[in-house]
Amino acid sequence: MLPSRKLEELRVVVHRHLQANDIYSQLRSFVTDFVKEKDTSGLTSEDELLQAVQEKGVVDELLKSLREEGTGTSVAFGPSFGSGVLPLKLPAFEDADDSSRRGRSHSDLPKSGGVYLHIRILSGSAFGIDGDEDPHSQCTLHMAFKGQRCSSRPVTYEAEPQFDDSFLVTLRESKESGSPLLHIQEKIEVVVVRTEKSGETSLVGTQKIDWRKVLSSGFLSLAVELLGSANAGGAALSAGVLNLRLQLLPSAKRFILPEIEVGRTAAQERASEGQIERKFFAFAKSWWKEYLSLRPSHAQRIVKIFGAAEDGSLRPVFSFLADVRPGRYLESPRHALRFVSVLPLDSDETFGEGRSDIWHSLHTVLAKGKATVEEKGILLCSLLHSFGLDAYCVMGSCTADSGANHGVVWCVSLTPGMEWGAGEGVVLWDPLGGGRYDNLNASVRDIPLNTVGCIFNKNNFLANIQASDAIGHVRFDIGNPRHWKAMGSAMVQPVAESLTPSSGPIPLLPSTHNVFQIEQAVEDTLRALVVEHRRHLGLYTLWDESLGFILSSALSAYETERIVGVTVGNADFQHSVKRAVPEGNTFKGFPVQFVHRDPARMMGALKASTVAQDILATRGVRKTPVVC
Repeated sequence: MLPSRKLEELRVVVHRHLQANDIYSQLRSFVTDFVKEKDTSGLTSEDELLQAVQEKGVVDELLKSLREEGTGTSVAFGPSFGSGVLPLKLPAFEDADDSSRRGRSHSDLPKSGGVYLHIRILSGSAFGIDGDEDPHSQCTLHMAFKGQRCSSRPVTYEAEPQFDDSFLVTLRESKESGSPLLHIQEKIEVVVVRTEKSGETSLVGTQKIDWRKVLSSGFLSLAVELLGSANAGGAALSAGVLNLRLQLLPSAKRFILPEIEVGRTAAQERASEGQIERKFFAFAKSWWKEYLSLRPSHAQRIVKIFGAAEDGSLRPVFSFLADVRPGRYLESPRHALRFVSVLPLDSDETFGEGRSDIWHSLHTVLAKGKATVEEKGILLCSLLHSFGLDAYCVMGSCTADSGANHGVVWCVSLTPGMEWGAGEGVVLWDPLGGGRYDNLNASVRDIPLNTVGCIFNKNNFLANIQASDAIGHVRFDIGNPRHWKAMGSAMVQPVAESLTPSSGPIPLLPSTHNVFQIEQAVEDTLRALVVEHRRHLGLYTLWDESLGFILSSALSAYETERIVGVTVGNADFQHSVKRAVPEGNTFKGFPVQFVHRDPARMMGALKASTVAQDILATRGVRKTPVVC
């Protein structure tokens, strides 16, 4: 606490600065304009005025001017506060190769003539820190808006992370007539992810920001509270605060609207959304009673109409589906299946035990780089739909390693013009194991799916009302009311569009990992583990680099087989191995695939396999078999 004499001296310095720079008059002008914009029927409270001062950046600019005066630098305060538009320099992006992930550069602005929103991430505060923190962990901010995705540079994870980054997102293209900016309902989705030194990721928090308040001034300062994952049915807890600045570009007066109009439009939209949701809740309650009355056993079937969202609210399960644009990163539906199946399972527990019942948005799933059982099904169904398939999520059960049944979300695609009731044109997709089953009558015994309770997509929700929900007895003739009880598109579509307003599909972004560098590091570590293991067995290890290179073609063939289901290049591989192995020697191989890059876990799996143990303990004349 400063002594009273020092405080008085500080007040005098501030007063002189405000007088010298004519800031008092600017503040009076700002207050006058603010009061005029408010409804004349009500009084303006002190809290409302202070909030407006913060949002317009008045306090930030005042403190900045005081700091710069203290260093002897003269600074102009910019336009009057009444305009609400303060000068803001757009920093150039340093990494040109990263532009697809970082967003567009401000150098594109003068050429296109469109309308843009510049988003400046200043810093964070009140982020959760405990005593066991990894000092090397980092956090990254991911943002999605109107079919655009951006990611910040990773910064050190701490109580007050210093992001200091910016994005430039498009509100409207130059040649696009489009609807007024005020009618763009989509919110900015923000996700902060923490990454440990080991590469393990965890979700810090999420938030959806209604950016349209910037339309009342052209400039907006925000303190955004991040919400951590909630327990099912409970409220989300605060995970930290982000300090942001939004600026509308170009700074044209024709885009500026009265604050009361912006607030009224948002209130009307919330009222309309609430009405649609209440109508669906009432319908769903009646529909559920009818479903249970058809057969007592329906109460035991896996039919779930609502899921808990990130903020703890309950939403219809079909509203979690979204349009996804694979771009050039996934070449076919089978590549999409492989992509989803190798995503790490978002659970610290064994499958089926202690799993969270929160369903995250697809942008959050992509940002954190892993997914729950339900999220894998939602993501795969969205990708299959983007490839033009008539795809549905399938809620059912499968048998875990423990022998107990656990709920899963698979996908099914239906080929038009086929007899679905007879199993024709019906393809089941397993987002966990990566399997694809297109001949249900012949392969039903091999399908690791036990039951089917319901199916849904963004257009419909259908519950299985057949005598048995066992996969071998289910008929996918979804148009047959004796087999399926449908909600209908007239009820489903309005709710899905209301809860997830979108102006464009969610794009996939290129990987930021150096794949070849990671591959080499994993191989080097795994080699060292093999050498150490054999040393304990009293065996010497010598590596054959030429044979190792030949085996790489086999690995490629195995990966292709997993994607397309057809063996490719096996004859070429056998020919190469026969030429590489000296006469009188025997080649031993053990192909195994992992969906992680932890060499220690890989070595543990090899030690647990009888076949792999035999190879690791092989005593060669000159060389040991190569591990690739």
